[in-house]
Amino acid sequence: MGLISKINNYDGVKIDKFGDIEIDMGSANTGRLSANLNEVRIKLEIRGEEKGCDDICPEKALIWLECVSENCVEDPAAIINSKSDSGVFETRIEQGIYLYYDLVKLKYWDFIDKKSF
Repeated sequence: MGLISKINNYDGVKIDKFGDIEIDMGSANTGRLSANLNEVRIKLEIRGEEKGCDDICPEKALIWLECVSENCVEDPAAIINSKSDSGVFETRIEQGIYLYYDLVKLKYWDFIDKKSF
């Protein structure tokens, strides 16, 4: 299985051969975003249990997409087409670590048609 196919098998993640990625983590107001891997830096943040949910929020992984230059991250479900300078989505720690690794590998080491270069 190729790396793009592997990434497309993660829950809520779709990517094409040009690096266009759409993420829908199923949350009503967060976790939906789209961008192009050639235009973002990818960061991983692991968060332990913390107060804030009904009682204690479970541990999770946050994957940040931060634009290299101009606003490039958008919410594909938004009524008004607006872009921001970053976006974040959360997932289970194990999936987050593997997804982060695969996105970085695809961006820097595997082939993506570099339409923005």
